[in-house]
This record gives sequence, C-alpha cells and structure tokens, in this order.
Amino acid sequence: MNSLEANLTDIIEKRWPYTTPSVQQSYVKVFEYLGLKEEKSIDHFLNPSLKLFNHPFKMTDMEKAVDFLIKYLDEDKKILFFGDYDADGATTTALFVSVLRKKGYNNIEWFVPHRHKHGYGLNADKMKEFFTSYDLIVTGDTGIKEMKIISESPIPIIVTDHHETTVSMNKSDLDIYAEFSTIVERDGKFMAIPRCEAVVNPKRIDCDYPNEWLSGVAVIYKLLQGIFIKKGWSQMELIPRLDLVALGLVADLVPQIDVHHQDLEVRMMTAVGLKMMNEKPSLWVRSFQAVTGNTEVKFSDLGFNFGPRINAAGRLDSADPAVEFLLEEDDVDLSLELAQQLEEINNERKEFQQRGIKSSMDSLSSVSKYFYERIVVVEMEEQYHSGIAGLIASSLSGKYNVPAIVLCHKMVDGVKYLTEYCRSVDGISILDILIAAEKKFGTYRYGGHDAAAGLTIKADDFELFRDIIIGIANNLPNELYENKLFYDIEIPISEIDYGVVELIENSFQNIRLFSPDNEFYSPAGSLNNIHGLLFLEKDQKRVRAITFNRAAELLEDFLAHNPKSSDIVFQVSTYGKGISYRLDSWEFK
Repeated sequence: MNSLEANLTDIIEKRWPYTTPSVQQSYVKVFEYLGLKEEKSIDHFLNPSLKLFNHPFKMTDMEKAVDFLIKYLDEDKKILFFGDYDADGATTTALFVSVLRKKGYNNIEWFVPHRHKHGYGLNADKMKEFFTSYDLIVTGDTGIKEMKIISESPIPIIVTDHHETTVSMNKSDLDIYAEFSTIVERDGKFMAIPRCEAVVNPKRIDCDYPNEWLSGVAVIYKLLQGIFIKKGWSQMELIPRLDLVALGLVADLVPQIDVHHQDLEVRMMTAVGLKMMNEKPSLWVRSFQAVTGNTEVKFSDLGFNFGPRINAAGRLDSADPAVEFLLEEDDVDLSLELAQQLEEINNERKEFQQRGIKSSMDSLSSVSKYFYERIVVVEMEEQYHSGIAGLIASSLSGKYNVPAIVLCHKMVDGVKYLTEYCRSVDGISILDILIAAEKKFGTYRYGGHDAAAGLTIKADDFELFRDIIIGIANNLPNELYENKLFYDIEIPISEIDYGVVELIENSFQNIRLFSPDNEFYSPAGSLNNIHGLLFLEKDQKRVRAITFNRAAELLEDFLAHNPKSSDIVFQVSTYGKGISYRLDSWEFK
C-alpha cells in the first residue's frame, strides 16, 4: 500500500467506520481516481459550500475587465455580447444578458453565430458589421484565438474564454502572431493572446487563479461576481443563476475537480446549481421538466437530457431558440413553447444522427475490413453536415473500439472541402496521428487533443488522406489495440453498495467501473427487443445489467460465444431505493 492509499484509508476508516473493509477500499479507489489527496479536499467534496468560491480578482485581467465594463454600463454605452452556439455558449450568453438587464442595464444585445453560415468563432464579416454598430464587444466562451480580427477592431473588446491558445517554449514560434497579439511569458513558456482591453481566461499561463477548469459560463459568472463586488451589490442575488452555470459546466464536460490545486469550485457550482434547480427552479427548468417528464433533476439529466436539447439547436440550425429559451423568465406559455421547439429539434437531431450513423456504417461495409480494423475514416454523403459529425464519430469509435474520423462536405468560396471530426479511444492519441499525417500529406488545418480533434482538407484529397491515416494506424504498436475494455476503476459488482454508488454519483463524473470474471445466473436477454440485458453473478451477489439500444448486438455476441463468464465495464446510479447497472462493454469467456 503506497503512502497516498494509506492516508486515504485512514481518512475513510475515520469517516465511515461501520462499513466493511472491501467497501472502504472501494471508497479509496474512487477518491484516488478523483485525485483527492487531502482530508481538506475530501471535506470540500463532501460539503460543497459557497465558501469554496475563489475571489474573482485572482484571475488575470479580471479587475481590469470589470472596471472597463462598469464604466461603459454606467455611461449607457451600446454593448454587444458575442457568444457561442453550443450549450456552454448559450448559457454563457443568457447569464450575462439576463443578470445585467435585471440590474437595469438594457442597452445590451447579444449575438450567437450560426454554425453553418458563420462558422466557429468571431466571424470576420459580422465583426466588421458590429464595429460600426456598438461601443463595446464582450466575448463569452470564444475569442482567445481570434487575434487578427480583434487587432483590427476600432472599438474596445473584452475577451472572456476558457479554451487553450498557442503556447510554446520557443518565443520565435509565435512570431507569426507578433503583429496582432500580445506575447505573455512565464517559467520559460510563451503564449499569444489577443491585443485588446482585457483577456480573461483561467488558462492564461500568467494567471494565478486556483482553478483552470472553469467553462465559459463559469468565467462569466466570475466576471459578474466582480461587477457585484465593485458595485456593492449582494452576491446572494447571483446564487440562483448557478442553475445556468451547472448546465454549461456539465454540457461542456469540464473536469469537476482541479486536481493540481485541489480546488473544488467547479464541483461546488454544479452542486449548488442542481440544488437551485430542485428547490427554486427557474422557469426554463420547469419548462424542461414539463417536456422531459423529469421531477428531480440529477447530474446525469444535465448531460443526457437538458444539455443535448440546448445543443441541438446549434447543431442543426441557429442556436437563437436555445438562448431565447434560457432568457425567458416571465411568460410561462412562451417558455413551454420554446421548450417544445427544442424538444422537436432534438428529436430531429436524433433521427438525423441515426441516419448518419447507418450511412457511415453502410459505407464501411462496402470496403475491405483493412480500412477500419485500426481506425475508421468515413466521408459522409453530402446531406450530412458538421453539426452531427462529432456525434457520429463518437458512435463509430464506441462500436469498433478504434479512433474514428468523420468528414463532412463544406463549400468555401466555390471550393469543396471536407471538415473532419475525430474521436479516439483510451491509449491512442488522435492528435499524434494527425501530426504524423502532416509529415506525409503536407500542411493542412487541424487541432485538438488526444481524445478529440478537428481538421479540414480539400475534398479531392480524401483518398490520399485516408490511406495515409490508415497506414499510420496500422504501424502503431499492437498492444494499443489489445485492450477493448476501457475503464476508470476496478470495483467488482460484489463490492458495490448504495454508499459507493452515491459517492460515485456525487462525483459528477461518468465513471466507468470494471468487474472481471462474472458468471451468469440466466442467459442474456432483452427489454422490448431494444435494450440488452445480462444477468450476472459474482461472489454470490446477483445483478441485472442493461445496455441501451444494443439488444441485437449483445444477443448475437452471447449466442456466438456461449460463454461461461464475462468481464464487464459498467456505470452505476441510484434508482429509487436500489442501484441501476448500465453496461458499457463486455468480453465473453
């Protein structure tokens, strides 16, 4: 037992003295995975109080941004808030506009770009239009990489964002940005940021804020906190708006815990936001509950019910209905109408996505298995656009347990391009594959991280690009492909009790658990011929595990192997007074 595990064991034994040693070790495994190393941070995890708010002015440029914004607000200047079209961007926009309008500042307008008309970020044509129409532009959840267009602005701009920007150990690497950016430095690292009135982003290398995992809406919440502090207004007025913050944080999949700083501000904001939704629900929450049938709002609802409905609008068309829905605070009928509109858009998104998945799999079935046994590379039919490409890539990656690349057609100035979204699996970096491809393919636009990325190539180059990517994947070490069961923690089903499940649920993370060598007390089955069921037994404990929408796949696999036992990866949640076991993947023996 290492020192960290020993320390955690002592803490767990002191806090839960009446649980069995095996269950205590399950608690230890969860806290180890979460990265909580100290009794103080475990206290903060278990008791997410408002005392966990960090002071907003610890963030670089925050006080400068607040002072400048207050000046323009008090002078009744015309201000535009420029947001983003995803759920984090929609909640960011709604939060900024609703709070300041409620304080009497009505000369504020908002704009969220159209994914397919304007593209991602600060569209140059729209920005030039805004330069002549407004006195100040404030960005939310966007802008950190838009250095050139910001440098051309004749009016002040305040950038608030949470995304990464260009960082290098070699300052000369940033020479291409020098003309229209500011270069900041710390500890031998250099970063290019926009040259404007203020750049508020906890990921700035020269920022000492103790939590770098705020999403766009959380950064705006800190900006509003700063305004309230300077104006002498009660911070308690802002607390109910943590419902929007929680939705944006969860939908954007940001880490709930800053492990490096042992800081739990994000988790606290999520927990308090959920509390607001259940105890003092805003109109938008009540309308969503009416449409979805939810009574109690749980963390999983934000990721699987509310978030997708907000995201769907921007995926298929304009995100404006999502922002308007979140902004509506008085008209019950209008709020319900907008909620129903988002419901219909989301259903359309689901159907469109399913057709896209079928189309992509049909195209794979027509080629040699060589083309997808190590990586999936698919050129979609022209009716499928980038709004669902990432969702299709995730589905294909999950089905084949390999990285997936989905390319959609896009016309730019009369030239046909393929805009591509990538998703990978644990242990294989899609970004490393794209970097290696550049050496053989030549320079092209791409970016991202190990698990997900995006790129653009000319449509005529698809076959060459696909063959290069497949060649790189085929040369990766075989051991990277040997593990088909990706999980976070090994906790056998026999060691799962209600307390462990509550702890996992309260982590606000979708933690994948692994249980080896489970026997069957009944053959595999199905629920309504749609959802697959496994009836598992380990150490005399029996559970029923369900895998959603995969009955045919599970039953076919079960009949083919006639297995005696199975390794499984699963997730758990409370279900009434019991426990629900959701089967993610399996390997029959």
